[in-house]
Amino acid sequence: MKKSAKLNILISSVLGALIWFASPYLSGELEPWDSETFYYVGSLFIGGIILGLYNSEKIWGYAIGIFLGQIIYILLFLPLGPLILIGILYLAGSSLICYLGASVGKLLKKYVFKY
Repeated sequence: MKKSAKLNILISSVLGALIWFASPYLSGELEPWDSETFYYVGSLFIGGIILGLYNSEKIWGYAIGIFLGQIIYILLFLPLGPLILIGILYLAGSSLICYLGASVGKLLKKYVFKY
């Protein structure tokens, strides 16, 4: 695996854990997907845009990293319930939101900011 892919996975893993860590403070919910706001979807999408602007190579690594970071945070810091497997499937689907955001960031970098 190339260095840029590893770095993308690492950076987005930290972002995924940070989204869950900040959720009680920013959304009022322990689990961000329980929020009645767009906190969870918005943070995944905007985070993806920022990541895509930062490094537009190997953006698939962002989806993998955001998924891993969220799972690691949940397993280490939250009580596990009987719906954990459904939650993991939901996390896999929600990681595509980050990938979509990274794709937008990549396009912005290429066509708008041109760097």
